[in-house]
Amino acid sequence: MQGNVDINKENVSVENTEKTLEGTEKNIEDLDRSVHSLPAVDKEGNSECPFAEELYAKKEKLQEKLQSQLKELYKILEAIEAEISRCRNNLTVVTSHQNKINGDKVRDHYTEEEARLAARITQLNNMREEVLKAIKACQKAIAEASAKYFPGRKPREWPGLPDDPNSIDTGNSSGDGELDDLFELDK
Repeated sequence: MQGNVDINKENVSVENTEKTLEGTEKNIEDLDRSVHSLPAVDKEGNSECPFAEELYAKKEKLQEKLQSQLKELYKILEAIEAEISRCRNNLTVVTSHQNKINGDKVRDHYTEEEARLAARITQLNNMREEVLKAIKACQKAIAEASAKYFPGRKPREWPGLPDDPNSIDTGNSSGDGELDDLFELDK
């Protein structure tokens, strides 16, 4: 699912992000199901299951697929952060210019733009939270899957996997609360 994000335009798409999140959820479920159905294998690679090695290989492929999905989520998160920053900068400009305008019609236009930008920032913050949850879930699933591998093979190193899946910075800043207080759009 590459190419869903265009950070050059106001186009961090809700639809594409939702599709990516749905695909991620399915891939996590597939990997979890695969990990929990792996047969017991001794240190020499012997198992009562005649196709144990194939099941472990399938788990590896699912793990690689989820790792690729994790990279896509990081790209989306980066694009969301860039879009939030752009919208906040625009909101600052609109707000500062609005105070200098005397005409009611022009002031109304600025007020509408201010509300639109505030709503977009709220939407992006919600998307960011969903993406962060998905990243944590991916990391946890990959960590659990990495612990199970076919004997004689070394487990792969998975870049982007922290020691503690709960250690991701959620990016919440004190500015988010201030914005909510100013615009109270959701109330």
